[in-house]
Amino acid sequence: MFGTPRFMSPEQLLNSKGVDLHADLWALAVVACWALTDRPPFDGETLAGISMAVCQGVFTPPSQLKPDLSPTLDAWFARAFDLNIQNRFGSAQEMTAALSGGTCQ
Repeated sequence: MFGTPRFMSPEQLLNSKGVDLHADLWALAVVACWALTDRPPFDGETLAGISMAVCQGVFTPPSQLKPDLSPTLDAWFARAFDLNIQNRFGSAQEMTAALSGGTCQ
């Protein structure tokens, strides 16, 4: 394993050989979520706990942690943290466009 577990994508935790730009986009989404909610989206008391949380892809939507945040952000993070790499954003530009345009499809 190579990286900081709270910022690592599931594929990075499971097999670092197949890691591509999607791992960086995942980490960027982790930073954004943490900055907005004051807590990491995936957490645990141990390395194994953090890894399990990431690989299960279960996180609390940001608007549930901070009610002043828009539910649109929840959809953005759901896409950014989708376990299927093909459903995630394909670039940082795409992430930005979805966030600034308010569309997360």
